[in-house]
Amino acid sequence: MLKPNMVLSFHPGTILANDRGFLVSDNFLVTPEGAVRLSPHSAHRYYMQLEA
Repeated sequence: MLKPNMVLSFHPGTILANDRGFLVSDNFLVTPEGAVRLSPHSAHRYYMQLEA
């Protein structure tokens, strides 16, 4: 059961061919009106290239 002030964290990841992969991470705060997204809305600062 979801209750107000609970935080839901979603962290699905996938590994692809050639040792590449991605991770999606998002957090939500449960409120009586629904959920509020806690993670930044712009993910460009999290992009990183692991190999040159």
